[in-house]
Amino acid sequence: VSGTPEPGHVEDEIQHYKKVFEGITLSFTDPYVPYSTYVASDAADVTIGVPSGSLTESFGRGNKVLMFGQAAETGFYFSFPFEGAWLMTEPSYQEFSDHLDFLRMQSRQTLASQWAVIREQILEDAMSDNPIIVLREILRRIAI
Repeated sequence: VSGTPEPGHVEDEIQHYKKVFEGITLSFTDPYVPYSTYVASDAADVTIGVPSGSLTESFGRGNKVLMFGQAAETGFYFSFPFEGAWLMTEPSYQEFSDHLDFLRMQSRQTLASQWAVIREQILEDAMSDNPIIVLREILRRIAI
């Protein structure tokens, strides 16, 4: 949920995931606590999800992430501008499982170092034009 959740939404969502993942111990962040998403992703071994703002920011902070993109030809395109070990496009469960195992075997420092160039192109200090250049290139590719 982006923004302030509707009354009861958080509780409904928690119950949904408890049912889906019955038998697995889950924990949930409190969306009313500022920066709870940052705290959770910084504490996680690997943060998994679609290439959202939160996951992109976690990637930018040097965390291990596994993003799921969608192939442009399958419908609504939701992906990440750079290919790499941080991104899988419509993988099978086995591909996902194998790749997650691979990421979990790597240290955070190793991946942060290997991914540094891309991280700096995506999220860099406010005085840099690199993110704007990347965005312009993405828009140029889409316009073609």
